[in-house]
Amino acid sequence: MSDTQPSPATTCIPAEALQSFCTAVFASLGLSGDAAAVSADVLVAADLRGIPSHGVARLGRYVNGLKTGLMLPGAVSTVPAETCRQLAQIASQQGIEPPPGLG
Repeated sequence: MSDTQPSPATTCIPAEALQSFCTAVFASLGLSGDAAAVSADVLVAADLRGIPSHGVARLGRYVNGLKTGLMLPGAVSTVPAETCRQLAQIASQQGIEPPPGLG
């Protein structure tokens, strides 16, 4: 079997469908339309890049975090201090979406 073919036990879901599903899940938990779409895009993009540990497999953790209040919909991340040109400290304020300019 070639590396590009899924195993018989694998179910392939089109990226667009997965993006729509994740966006709907995030929106149902209180994220704005834009925040839901960006957050879903980050997860799907990770899977498409071959990094499933940071992909849609994390959706359940985000659902749990948003339901329990560990994560807050609408929280705005900030960059309180830049330590150098390539590194910045980011305060997520318990949000899940990337700060403006990083997503």
